[in-house]
Amino acid sequence: MRVATILLFASLLCGTIKVYAGQSEDRSVLLNHLFASPALNKENLKDELKEIIRDETNGFSANYEEIKIITLLTKPLLSSGQLWFLSSAEVLKVQSKPFVFYTKISNDTIVQLDSSGKREAISVRKYAALRAFTSAFIGLFSGDIEKIDRYYSVHKKKEAEVWRIGLKPKGSTIRGLVTGIIVSGTTRMPDTIEIFHSSGDLTRLKISHRRPIDAPEERKVIHDLGFDR
Repeated sequence: MRVATILLFASLLCGTIKVYAGQSEDRSVLLNHLFASPALNKENLKDELKEIIRDETNGFSANYEEIKIITLLTKPLLSSGQLWFLSSAEVLKVQSKPFVFYTKISNDTIVQLDSSGKREAISVRKYAALRAFTSAFIGLFSGDIEKIDRYYSVHKKKEAEVWRIGLKPKGSTIRGLVTGIIVSGTTRMPDTIEIFHSSGDLTRLKISHRRPIDAPEERKVIHDLGFDR
């Protein structure tokens, strides 16, 4: 059950199945269109990803709203809270609605805490696809070009008011988990992350109110959430 929960996370309103399945299909067309463009050269990735990569010495936090469109469910799953991208190349997902739930993601481990303080941890070393996904997701925001290039080809399109960056899995292992990721924005900062799962499901994260955080604030949030105990 624990692994299934974590995979559903990786899988970082009302309506019918038909309506939401249609939305997923529409986004998949956009994903394929993005992947039709030539992949970026590794040597240019640092510059081309400047809208996403955080400052090397500081992390940032942002509010998020998440919609998971699951093909087997009649309604999407909605949640909201805060994301913390730490200078230590870790990500905290602090869910406040519909219930309190905390997740810390690193290159090797995913730790989850519920509102009662119950802790569950899993080593992603045991799950090659999950490790590839988490490592590349963290690498995307920390500027780890080697990690991004190892797992994905990177595609980019700029339009009048929006830019989109697509990550296409290179290997069959990670393609068993996701078929692609789109990060898009209208300024120098991303405002949407879309994860296309191999199952046909879609996770969409809307990010807002991004702000830089310093080392004392990082230590405080880790302590306040209980991840240092």
